[in-house]
Amino acid sequence: MSAAYVRALFDQYAGRFDAALRTRLAYRGPECLAAALEAACAAGSRPLRFARALDLGCGTGLAAPLLAPWVDRLEGVDLSPAMLAQAARLGLYAELREAEMGADLAAAEAGVYDLIAGADALCYVAELGQILGAARRALAPGGLMAVTLETHDGAGVILRDTLRFAHARAHLEAAAQAAGLAVVVLEAASTRTEKSAPVPGLVAVLEG
Repeated sequence: MSAAYVRALFDQYAGRFDAALRTRLAYRGPECLAAALEAACAAGSRPLRFARALDLGCGTGLAAPLLAPWVDRLEGVDLSPAMLAQAARLGLYAELREAEMGADLAAAEAGVYDLIAGADALCYVAELGQILGAARRALAPGGLMAVTLETHDGAGVILRDTLRFAHARAHLEAAAQAAGLAVVVLEAASTRTEKSAPVPGLVAVLEG
């Protein structure tokens, strides 16, 4: 999706975003991410604690209340200034940046983040290779990337009629491997409903 399209879409949506997602779409992306991170840390016998984290496509900050207790410094990036204004009101982010998330990751210092999270963000990205590669570079050794995605039963990537991309499981696995990220958790998880039916999805935790 073009940056201009995404910015305009979410700027006009910001004031009713949380209510629409939680009530009409039964959105639970942050909860899926949190559960996957807990499972990944438990499996690796590592503390559920991160020095510095980045919330990709943070929007109004729906993931922040779940991530902030585990993080010393939480940053957020989003294209929409109206969404960022909503996120700032939470008082949970040390820094919020208006930028395209892939470009923001590419500009980050190498090894700066212990956690990169993306709840419902990668459904606006067709090709995962570039953003996963940038995430790998920005992660400290052993750092984690936790994301939710929409998926489908075929191969590769499709553009759904909602103008959101769905990535096949094998496509994500191949992109992670090419980026040098190890798959720690990869499970089916629907983060939302549409027309009263769960949208097929995945939740993944990748290790740098």
